[in-house]
Amino acid sequence: PKPAAPRRNVEERLTSQWLIWVGAVAVALSAVFLFRYAVEQGWLTEVTRVGLGLGLGGLLVAAGDWTRRHPVGAVRRAVNPDHVPPALTGSGLFAVFASLWAAHGLFGLLPATLAFVALGAVAFMALALSLVQGPFVALMGLLAGYLVPALVRAPDAAALPLFLYLFVLSAACLGVLVWRRWWWFAYLTLAGAMTWPVLWLAGPWSAADQGVLSAYALGLA
Repeated sequence: PKPAAPRRNVEERLTSQWLIWVGAVAVALSAVFLFRYAVEQGWLTEVTRVGLGLGLGGLLVAAGDWTRRHPVGAVRRAVNPDHVPPALTGSGLFAVFASLWAAHGLFGLLPATLAFVALGAVAFMALALSLVQGPFVALMGLLAGYLVPALVRAPDAAALPLFLYLFVLSAACLGVLVWRRWWWFAYLTLAGAMTWPVLWLAGPWSAADQGVLSAYALGLA
């Protein structure tokens, strides 16, 4: 039998895992605070602020992919290198997501339809990257995807485009689940998929939406 792996003490776990994720959260939040500080100081134009946020996110995503394929030797000796690429990628995706939402929700640069499509594309990008980056990036894609309808509220919202989007998103999440064998991912996916019909029935539902909701439920089944 293989010898049991040595148990790591608290210091080793703190250094190899927790501090990496704390750093990723700090970098992601820095993008949000960058917007706030720039607004308060009146720096640059709104378009420039959004562009800088998107650029920062793109650089972090690229850095995450580069470190996945070319682990840095010094990092490998200090911490668990498997956590560095998804941490960089996750913080980059968050920066891109926050920048696009700011362009719509804060600055009014993107109309509701375009913002919906752009934010949804970031969620699908996260799901695609999770196939090589791991479950943390997949979880970000899932949460972002199901939050998009709440963040972008069109005045003339219709059931068909919303539930078509939710069906494609749920199918993509379940595809990631089958590909990577993350069975816990199924519970989160189905929770998100079934939450929106309940919210729709409690809100702008009308009798004309019955066929769309029925087709959506059948598709999920």
